[in-house]
Amino acid sequence: MLLTSFRRRIPMLISIPPLKERSVREKAKLIYNFFQTESNRTNSKIFVNEKIIKSFALKNYQGNIGQIKSEIQVTCANAYIDKINAEKDEIDIGLNEILYNNFFSEDVSINNHDMSELNMIIKDKLFIPKGDADNNTIVDNSIDEETKYSLPEDIYEKIEKKYHELKKLNLSSDEMEKILWTFIIKNFNNIDFDLNNSKGISCLDNLKYIVKDTIISILKEFVTNLKSKYHEQNISENIIVYLAIHINEAIKRIRFKIDIINPNIMYIKNNMKEEYSLACSLSSKIENEEKIQIPEDEIGFIAMYIRKLLETKIKKDKIGIVIMCHGRVATEMVKVVNELMNINFPIAIDMPLDVNPSKIFEKTIEISKILNTGKGILFLVDMGSLVNIGDIINKRTGIKTRTIDRIDLLTAFEAVRKVYVEEKDLDDIYYELINSKYKFQMVSVSHSKKPPAIISMCLTGHGTAESIRDTLMHNYKNVKIFTLGLIDENLKKRIECLKLEYNIVAIVGTINPGIEGIKFIPFENNFVNNKKIFLDYIMKQNRYNGLKSIIKEKFVLLDSDLNTKQEILETMCAIVFNEGYVKKEYLNSVVEREKMNTTYFKGDIAIPHGLSAYVNNSCIVFLRLKKPIEWDNGGRKVVLVCMLVISDNDLNTVTELFKILKNNEILDSLKNAGTSTEFINIINQSS
Repeated sequence: MLLTSFRRRIPMLISIPPLKERSVREKAKLIYNFFQTESNRTNSKIFVNEKIIKSFALKNYQGNIGQIKSEIQVTCANAYIDKINAEKDEIDIGLNEILYNNFFSEDVSINNHDMSELNMIIKDKLFIPKGDADNNTIVDNSIDEETKYSLPEDIYEKIEKKYHELKKLNLSSDEMEKILWTFIIKNFNNIDFDLNNSKGISCLDNLKYIVKDTIISILKEFVTNLKSKYHEQNISENIIVYLAIHINEAIKRIRFKIDIINPNIMYIKNNMKEEYSLACSLSSKIENEEKIQIPEDEIGFIAMYIRKLLETKIKKDKIGIVIMCHGRVATEMVKVVNELMNINFPIAIDMPLDVNPSKIFEKTIEISKILNTGKGILFLVDMGSLVNIGDIINKRTGIKTRTIDRIDLLTAFEAVRKVYVEEKDLDDIYYELINSKYKFQMVSVSHSKKPPAIISMCLTGHGTAESIRDTLMHNYKNVKIFTLGLIDENLKKRIECLKLEYNIVAIVGTINPGIEGIKFIPFENNFVNNKKIFLDYIMKQNRYNGLKSIIKEKFVLLDSDLNTKQEILETMCAIVFNEGYVKKEYLNSVVEREKMNTTYFKGDIAIPHGLSAYVNNSCIVFLRLKKPIEWDNGGRKVVLVCMLVISDNDLNTVTELFKILKNNEILDSLKNAGTSTEFINIINQSS
């Protein structure tokens, strides 16, 4: 703030501390700034893996800040060349990128405090160009939730994070150990077998700048020996990449004297004896090479990876099963199921009579979060407050649940068998179990376009029937309810008249009139908590979504100037994904379906579609092109693309659509429609 003339006469010394004396937060800020500058300069998005950012932050630089800036520039330049050669949209500095900073080199300086702080503040980062490359804007080291990439966390980090979450619940050591073990098993079961490629152990070569060459050689030799020993068994070679990264993290923790805790090492040693023996052999070679001592708990983790290596069947996400009972009944029941069926599948949660139920419920909520794979959880309980556990979990976590009370061993066996063997959704398994448990059968269901209706019935058609009607109206507000009495001489005739106008899905009452083709559900005082489940199932099966109900104006795109098939598929899939109608896997299933066979229909129409398993809600996306494009190798061109995003419950709508598309007159009208509203009206009037 001094005048220039005065400032010249006063000697000033500005001391800037060297990089090694700066905090990890300041180092991270500098690193982010240099990457942002490169993003601005190249006008390219740059994705940087968190481990690479950490490696820059931890290295000792003789050339101070100038050296770290230079190395970041060189790293980005190498990745930029790769971006050009691969025609990628962004510079990807990840596990496959050339790095000049080895995390375990002699130039690394670290203490436990620095490492802990780095783990908290550094995550994967996406840098987006921000105008002038010379603006030197310092980038905030917080992570933008909208732009960060989500890569799998290390198993240790996951365990530690879950441990601290559970500690807040004041659970006992045994309870925490049980939950953590369930959490670990789930994470190992979720390991991806394919890694989007099938290169086997050659995938390790992509890690050579992250994992030492000697470790890679040891792992390659290990897999080769496994293939020789188990020559009749397919080895899931791609899992070796996960193991390599895990060993890399393990060596780091061992050298930094960070504890490795495996909450069920004794179970692994007793139940994975062969895998544990192989893990001991592999660990011995690593110890000799790295001059470290690998603890028993870590050998247990390596054994679990080896088990995944030896698995040949890709596991699909399963419905979770939790058995909850008062006393110690749940544990004993699960023990019998596991021993007789040779699985380790259901989770037992005991509810001691002297423990506050709220504590058990909190523990169950945490276990449910761990178990949930998106398929839902089936609770098998005995009585009392546990009957409501499914509703509590659903309200607190959003996880889909179903609960069956008065559990017995036979129902537990059947539930496990259905989940383990049959590929059905939670509702189907739930209703099948209930149906077999309560001894009255459902008749087959046929779809109908008529509005649904329910008949409430007692002896006279008054009193009890009216009470039943009121209960049903409260639970099924959009369904017509009729009251009838068994003593009515014209009962069957009246029902036949109702059937002309309505789809009678069930008769609910105190007396079964024995009407052929209509389901009867006995009404009891606990109907809402018990027998109502049957009516829910019937209503679900009879729900008819016609073509009109799934066609939305926002999914009608007219006069698009897209000119390639790939652009069209990606655009249409992005629309339905962003609207929440499909899961992210849907696009890939559409592309795979196109590879199998052409989806060209006729009349310049294409009907691409993906697997219904990835559909959340049904819809149809229409895209009309300005100019026809070539759709397949046969040279056939299309001008109208109809993407069928259809769940299993709405397959009947496809037939309706095909009838419309086969009509040339209607098709011409669709091709000439001026607006989306006009386009939809043409379809609605034709269906």
